[in-house]
Amino acid sequence: LAIGLGLALTPGSALSASTAPRAFSNWRATGGQLFRASSDALMAKDMPALRAVLAPSFVLQRGNGQWATRSRYLANLPTLVSYTLSEVHSVRARGSITMRAITTSDLMVDGVQFRGSPAPMLAVFNWDSGRWRLVAQANFNVPR
Repeated sequence: LAIGLGLALTPGSALSASTAPRAFSNWRATGGQLFRASSDALMAKDMPALRAVLAPSFVLQRGNGQWATRSRYLANLPTLVSYTLSEVHSVRARGSITMRAITTSDLMVDGVQFRGSPAPMLAVFNWDSGRWRLVAQANFNVPR
């Protein structure tokens, strides 16, 4: 079950809070790099970086059916313990990047621990005022 914003980091490769925002301002960044940077910010609970990367219109659809807007998400961040990202594929068109990947995470959402199996996810980034913003993310469950 993959739930939460950041599920895109291999343990031990976290960026510092000061490094993550650099990825957001790099026009040439890939979807994987952007998602890793947002994941780093979530693991560090770096509120300034999260506020910078989440678009005002951000919507998260969790694999368990729950969803959140930017304000609801920032008010109740999940605790991301570890995660991996594989099979990344990004499509760039003008000022937009759509990325799909397989994620596995260990996180806590609203006091419930989730230790996930590999599951697909989708993220959409838009270039806005000189930086990438995460507009939408959807996490999916693998059929049983």
